[in-house]
Amino acid sequence: MERQTQAGATELTEETGPYGFTDRFVSPEILARGEPHVTRARMLVFQSATIALISAFSMFYQVRFGASVLGLVGAWMMGASLLTPVLLVRARSHVWVSGVLTGNLFLALSAANFVTAGHAVASTIFITAIPLVATLTQGVRLGAFWGVLTLAELFVLALFREFDVAPLMMPNPRAAEIGNIRTSILVTMLVTTTGVLHAYFNDLASRRAIESESTLARNRASYREMLDSSPDGLFSVSERGVIDFANHTLVRLLGFSSRQDVQGRSLSDFLPGADIDALRNEAAELGESISIECDVVHADGTRIPVEVATSRIYVYGDRGQVFRVRDIRPFRRANREAQILRTIFDQAPIGVAVLRLDSEILYANDAYLEMTAFSREDLIGKRLLDLTRSHESHEILLSVQSALARGETVSFPKMDWHRFGTKPGYVDIRSFTIHPPGEDAPDG
Repeated sequence: MERQTQAGATELTEETGPYGFTDRFVSPEILARGEPHVTRARMLVFQSATIALISAFSMFYQVRFGASVLGLVGAWMMGASLLTPVLLVRARSHVWVSGVLTGNLFLALSAANFVTAGHAVASTIFITAIPLVATLTQGVRLGAFWGVLTLAELFVLALFREFDVAPLMMPNPRAAEIGNIRTSILVTMLVTTTGVLHAYFNDLASRRAIESESTLARNRASYREMLDSSPDGLFSVSERGVIDFANHTLVRLLGFSSRQDVQGRSLSDFLPGADIDALRNEAAELGESISIECDVVHADGTRIPVEVATSRIYVYGDRGQVFRVRDIRPFRRANREAQILRTIFDQAPIGVAVLRLDSEILYANDAYLEMTAFSREDLIGKRLLDLTRSHESHEILLSVQSALARGETVSFPKMDWHRFGTKPGYVDIRSFTIHPPGEDAPDG
């Protein structure tokens, strides 16, 4: 079982799957450090248990066949292995605990080897595992150190055998005949090389895993920052209808101080006037984004008109929805202002028409239609130059068009208007250009 700490690191609890038993002997400080520390600490627990069993068998064997002194070596090794989990459960780092175990094993086996002048088969064979024990729990450098130390001892023992150095104590004669120092040296070299390579690639894989986790954490932070900077409120809802994420825009829109005030609550708490079931079911059936206009409830109880759009998502097998909430109060104000301006424009007592520079008519108010005796369908989309029925009117409009193209305001006192329609009369014409927002040059 894993849980995320506030610092963002993964903390492994003592209920972590098949490692639950071994993690009982690993201190919380080591568990909080993550990989590769936790893996090596677990390996150290397994190693100490294995060594304890082998040491117990060795002690029994030596005592059974009359080598009580060598039996003490087995007891020494068993005591060091049993001490390991006791130290590990209180340690901040597994490395020094592994060093204590490895050092005691090396000293105990070396004592047996030098007392017997290299004739102790069990000791010379078992010491070849020292580099592997070290590399699996202490890393490449310390594993290589113990490997070199072990090889040095085996070479010294080989010299003892070469020059027939008399042992202080001879182990079981049958066992002494089987021993082969050269074979132990070869095994140690292979074990050391294998252990160092294993530790190196294990460290490399662990570093890449940590870098990958770090990259994922940075990406998650970046994505969350992008979501929080969205001008629209964004939140996701689980299949049970509970909000499991909300960005800061939504939190501010609802009048809260943090996203925790929103997460974990029901969707109906904020959209009481909307048909939530219909909204969610329709999105599921259509399989595409749908939107509605409704009200959200502010923290102070007021209602805010919004547009809510939703679509389905699948996250780790859980079917949920993503919602976008847009505050439409500015749009409603702008629409209301546009309607007021449109009414003023239509009801103005003077004729007003909006044209492009090529004289295409975009819009004309009621007074203009009445003055020209045209219908709106006859004017909109047509060029005013094409509607003139006299050479004089055509020339005037050409000069107006030319002046407006230069950005000038034009005023003509009178124009014979009756030639445009059936109603006679003379009118004043005043023309000026309009600069749309965001554009430097006039287009109509």
